[in-house]
Amino acid sequence: MSRLSCTECAFKASQRWLPWVGVWALLALGLAIPAEAAVTLTLNPTSVAFGNQTTGTTSAVKTVTVTNSGTTAATVSVSLTGTGAAVFRQTNTCTRAIANGQTCTVSLSFAPTAVASSTASLSVAATGATTRTAALTGSGVAPVTVTGTLTPSALTFASTTVGVTSAAQTVTLKNTGTGTLTVSSISVTGTNATNFAQTNTCTAGLTANRTCTVSVSFKPTAAGTATATLSVASNATGSPLTAPLSGTGAAAAVSYTLTPATVAFSAQAVGTTSAVQNLTLKNTGTGSLTVTSAALSGSQAGAFVVSNSCAAALAANAACTLGLAFKPTAAGSASATLTVSAGGVAKTVALSGTATVPTAGLRALPAVYATGKAIAYGPYRAGGPGLGEVPTDAQLLQDLGLFQAAGYNLIRLFGADGNSGNILRLIAANYPTMSVQLGIYLEGAPASCADAVNSSQISTAITLANTYAQVVAVSVGNETSLANNLPVTCLLSYVQQVRAGVTQPITADDTASFYAGRAGNGEKPDTILPYLDFASLHTYPILNPTSWDWMQLATPTGPGRATAMMNAALTFAKNEVAAVNAYPFTNTAGTRTTIGAAMPVVIGETGWKANWTNLNSSIELYTATPINAKAYLDLLTAWKGSAGAPTTIFYFDGFDEAWKGTDDGWGLWDAGRTVRYGLCGVVAAAGACNTPDPYIGIGYYP
Repeated sequence: MSRLSCTECAFKASQRWLPWVGVWALLALGLAIPAEAAVTLTLNPTSVAFGNQTTGTTSAVKTVTVTNSGTTAATVSVSLTGTGAAVFRQTNTCTRAIANGQTCTVSLSFAPTAVASSTASLSVAATGATTRTAALTGSGVAPVTVTGTLTPSALTFASTTVGVTSAAQTVTLKNTGTGTLTVSSISVTGTNATNFAQTNTCTAGLTANRTCTVSVSFKPTAAGTATATLSVASNATGSPLTAPLSGTGAAAAVSYTLTPATVAFSAQAVGTTSAVQNLTLKNTGTGSLTVTSAALSGSQAGAFVVSNSCAAALAANAACTLGLAFKPTAAGSASATLTVSAGGVAKTVALSGTATVPTAGLRALPAVYATGKAIAYGPYRAGGPGLGEVPTDAQLLQDLGLFQAAGYNLIRLFGADGNSGNILRLIAANYPTMSVQLGIYLEGAPASCADAVNSSQISTAITLANTYAQVVAVSVGNETSLANNLPVTCLLSYVQQVRAGVTQPITADDTASFYAGRAGNGEKPDTILPYLDFASLHTYPILNPTSWDWMQLATPTGPGRATAMMNAALTFAKNEVAAVNAYPFTNTAGTRTTIGAAMPVVIGETGWKANWTNLNSSIELYTATPINAKAYLDLLTAWKGSAGAPTTIFYFDGFDEAWKGTDDGWGLWDAGRTVRYGLCGVVAAAGACNTPDPYIGIGYYP
């Protein structure tokens, strides 16, 4: 390195110090250079508006952020100033020094105490810094109230007849507050609440000063004062709003009529029931009327029957009927009094009638009963009458053709309905020489004997009997004594109705026990016998094993025991017929006689099961076989026409009927119409004489 000359050194030194010379010069002249601020505060936002706030409540918090943008940490003080400062509140996080670029927050709220607008300032100060402010505003508003009134405050109803509804009175609900009033329920409560009813229009919320209405009516249930309370539940202060209700019930004037004032029955046969005559009761009063009793009185009251359909309360001008019938038990005039009580008022109606003992001329049985072959016929192959089964014409013609081929020309039917009508139509068109004993199915009936099913059966039977010449006799009912739900007085009434409507001989099919006066229900045939043209009894040895010696243990087991058993079965049937023949009764002429002396006796049903269908029957287990069924049929055939034998015997049954369950298996043909062994030697059908195992029918073997 070369050394500098003195001159060069001086020059360089002058260059190094030259700038400071300028500064010193400025200082010498009294001028200063501006310095950067040490503390600078900013607020964000610079104004806070709280809007409307209910007096007495505090608003949600709003915040103001304080930022130090200077170079020196700042210690901040926060205050509220201004005329409305007292209703604003503040808390803050500015309790320690705020470094350069750091922030703190001020939390503000508004809690007005009066309805007015308020202003104030948020003031934030720091040493060495300019004080910053934020404008605060808010308005105090009155609180929202929900209140209501009911006008009028109580309702009083004028005297109202019991059971009558008054004119409605109106209660007005008004919203007297500032908020929306919402009704949650309107009800009537209290001791007599059921005497009052209300409807209302208060389904939507009510804004200030709006109204809705409640309509209240009064319908007293008893005489005297009734009270209750109308209650309106809502969101209003003091809910529920209530209004007392009161009214006076006045006793209704009782007034009613009974027409006709007297009821006279025309001549009626002893032991029968007349057609019903109706008595009309009409409420002519102003209130509801309740019939409390309808009773017969007098020494001959038992000859009359009353049925009362006036069980429910009758409104004003409404009517009901009482049915009256005459059911004499002795010849001559009869009278009684019907007393009806309603609303505490009693009225009477005089009843009268004349009872006669008719002379019923015996209608002779047609010759077919003595010369023909008779069989019982149920046409059902599936569900039976209970399920409304209607066999087709082709099925019915098949059955009738089988009967014709087997020589059966007297058919017993069990009911008078559409199926019987179809059978008769087909017989008339295809087998016109075949005869029919038409049955009438009877179900249970009350003491009045009024029953829709029975009426329909009787009406249809009369029509069929008068339409088809093939109907040669009519049977009213089938084993009604066993069902034990049809009074014998009703059976007599039905017999009389049918007898009056047809010209054919009349009977009533029932058990031998009934005709012999020893039915299980205690009923006797005496009253109906004078009106029958022949007695049709049922006897079933196989169903009564305790009444005869079916085991025949005195005879060695084997075919001989079977023969002895079947002979004993026939003896049982003969004894039952003999008991019926010997039963005494009084005929229409007042003369004591017996059934056998007074009329023909037929067996309307008897048979022997070819199949064991009742698993609880021990006699069926051993004896229900085709061989025994044939043996019984052959014995019956040989017996018919002999001394003491019935005029005819209807064998039961033509065909098996599966719908009968445990009472099935009686048919000479099975349900598929295949002939059984019982008709061996009678029909030429293939298989009829296919002899079953001979040991199947040997009878009881221990």
